[in-house]
Amino acid sequence: MTYTFEHIRRGAMPPRIPRIALVALSAALVGCVGVLQAQEPLIQAQEAVTGGKVPQDVTEASDRTRLAFFEKLYKTRIEGVKPLETYPDPDQFYSAIASKVGIPKLAFKAVEKEFGWSQDGEFLFQAMVKGGAVGDYWGVMVVKVPKAIATTKNLEERKRLLKQMEMKFVSIQYDGTITFPREKKKKATQEKAKTS
Repeated sequence: MTYTFEHIRRGAMPPRIPRIALVALSAALVGCVGVLQAQEPLIQAQEAVTGGKVPQDVTEASDRTRLAFFEKLYKTRIEGVKPLETYPDPDQFYSAIASKVGIPKLAFKAVEKEFGWSQDGEFLFQAMVKGGAVGDYWGVMVVKVPKAIATTKNLEERKRLLKQMEMKFVSIQYDGTITFPREKKKKATQEKAKTS
């Protein structure tokens, strides 16, 4: 059986697999290996994604393993994405779709607005996108990376630059709603600590 991010999230995996998967995810983010760079989106704004709601005729979970589901959802032809069965990992299929319809770009705009981040001469954004056949959302880990890290050869300088790296998790629902689940949890914990 192939395990996806959704299996990890729901806890429907053998006990050793989540640890391995999370170690691999952490290594990919920290090393900036295997992250997606956003491509030019086929959609221009959040409202263009679905017009504010998921069409009723595309909500069957079984269709989410087919490219046609996402073409119907986003009302566009998605070129350059192969069928799910041809990918060694289902996450590659969903990441390719997300990249083609502009999900990383929406996440970048969201962190710019919410946290004041910007892609200027000093920093660039990278995204790791998770989707699946179960949930009605895209999970996007946005990483703010110093540009100088790519050219620095000095180990001490790299360590200093890695300390400037920041990450935020963005959840983008199929209906276009954007949330920051970890930030909400952080605020709730801080409020609870203040009242104690």
